[in-house]
Amino acid sequence: MPRWDRVPTLEKVLSVVIIVAIWQVLAQFFPPRLIPPVERIVLTLYANAQSGDVLHHLGPTVARVYIGFAIALLLGTLTGLVMGLTPHGARLLEYPILFVLGIPSLCWSILGLLWFGLTEAAAVFVIAAIAFPVVVINVHEGVKNVDPALTKMAAVYRVPGRRVVSGLYLPSIFPYILSASRYGLGLSWKIAIIAEMLGMSSGVGFAIHYYYNLLNMEQVLAWTLLFTGVIVFVDQVVLKGIEGVVMRWREA
Repeated sequence: MPRWDRVPTLEKVLSVVIIVAIWQVLAQFFPPRLIPPVERIVLTLYANAQSGDVLHHLGPTVARVYIGFAIALLLGTLTGLVMGLTPHGARLLEYPILFVLGIPSLCWSILGLLWFGLTEAAAVFVIAAIAFPVVVINVHEGVKNVDPALTKMAAVYRVPGRRVVSGLYLPSIFPYILSASRYGLGLSWKIAIIAEMLGMSSGVGFAIHYYYNLLNMEQVLAWTLLFTGVIVFVDQVVLKGIEGVVMRWREA
């Protein structure tokens, strides 16, 4: 008998196969400089890996994304806790957070390059600035949804504030932090590409922009495929794995 719990996975694989098939059909009607066949894109990506270009450009991009997002996650979690636990903090920080959230990503990229120049700090700053309000909003929402009965019980038994935060609020808001991580990391990857296109001398964004200037569609799509593959792997394998562990803990 078929394993029905595997059906969602099969459907995802089937969706990828359909996309590849459609691309291959389109490639028959357009010149390779516009829509190259899938096998040529894959072979180009393999050649980039063999030459060391993948590690040379992917490594800096990964470092920028995760350093920038780690900063945003730390500061955003602390800020969200302050907003959720103190009414004055929520009123004081609400508009500044909305202001930061409303600044377009491209503007942050330009500001980062103007303030920090063509340095690693510029890319890290841009990623952190854009992901920060996303984390704040999710954590704030998580704090507001903590069961009031638990907070009242902690107050009745005079549980110290630090233990309330570490033992009640942090475990309760962890799913919200994971949600912010899934959205924020995807956003951070896209912002890193923009920042690298505008002014960095390495990274996946730099490689895409370089081959764009050479009108090399195969290379542009090969680097885009690599970039997308990393995002999907982190979201579907790493973060979903962590989410599964957390949800099993909550159900227990």
